[in-house]
Amino acid sequence: MRCPRCGNEASQEEPFCGQCGAPTEQQIYRTNNVSFTPHQPMQPPSDPNQQTRFYQDATEAISIYPKQAMQAGYPAVTYPQAPMAPLPQGNFAALPPSPVPPPPAYNNGYYMQSQALPLQQRSHNTTIIVICICLVVVLLGAIGITTLLMTRNQQAIQVHQTAIATPAATAIATPSPTPLPTPSPTALPTPTTAPVTPTPVADAGFSWCGATCTPYNFSVEYPNGWTAGAATNGAGVQFTNPAQLDQFISIKALGPTASPASTLVSSDLQTNFASKVGYTPPTGYSSGTISGETWIAALAYYQSDAQQKERIIVYATVHQGKGYIIELNAADAQFDAVNAQFFNVVLSKFRFLQPTL
Repeated sequence: MRCPRCGNEASQEEPFCGQCGAPTEQQIYRTNNVSFTPHQPMQPPSDPNQQTRFYQDATEAISIYPKQAMQAGYPAVTYPQAPMAPLPQGNFAALPPSPVPPPPAYNNGYYMQSQALPLQQRSHNTTIIVICICLVVVLLGAIGITTLLMTRNQQAIQVHQTAIATPAATAIATPSPTPLPTPSPTALPTPTTAPVTPTPVADAGFSWCGATCTPYNFSVEYPNGWTAGAATNGAGVQFTNPAQLDQFISIKALGPTASPASTLVSSDLQTNFASKVGYTPPTGYSSGTISGETWIAALAYYQSDAQQKERIIVYATVHQGKGYIIELNAADAQFDAVNAQFFNVVLSKFRFLQPTL
């Protein structure tokens, strides 16, 4: 039998479709009509077997007409009877009652074929899944920590082995010294000029003194704009500020000498400045290093022709048996500023040249 709604194949015992829940069509057979008359009870059939086989639905005994209509003499209503299979002969009281199947479950008018799992079973499955996930996470964490510890231990072992093996490898790899044959002396050509060395780049605002200073066996930077000429009180070079003539740097080469540097300082002051007006002799001597040599210095004062107090510092040294003098002169009120801007740079760049062989 097919469902009239969805066409699903259903058995005759199913009152409703198992797919969509619609009532199924059953074959209806006409049976003996039962007439009802007012105020007369329904008479059972004379055949006892027919009485036993008679099937009457509970709704069939209810008339759809009111009692007053039945008393008025309306015709009796005839209801069709569903066919019944013949029952076996015998004592029917001894037969066990047939179990009544539970009504089908519906969801929004549809028959539910699948049944939900018990709540206890689903809860038990969820607990097992959570426990498995926790165990996997713990296992992965343990593996990661173990791998990290093993890696660090391996690195520590390698560093320790390297530290132990390094001295031994160095000791083994160091060859024993082998005496070399003594070379025979070879005569070298005698140079006619001093070796040429590259001239470094001058500081900003300064220039190197070239051919003017080379004959005196030294090289030095001097301020741009200052004039370079011969020293006024001996052999050497003097750099003068044309804007302030009392600002000058004088470098003199005295030639071979047996006197100490302090005597050279005193002699230079006494010869060139002691006769000036307002001369104040030095109260002591100091020492410093210029171009790798120790220089002796002394400070004195005098009055210029313009009635201005001047400060003079004289440096002296003996280099390779020859005496050298450096004089720094400026007005006493301006000396510190000129010294910071020009004098200190000149002293730091002063160099002795290699002697000519």
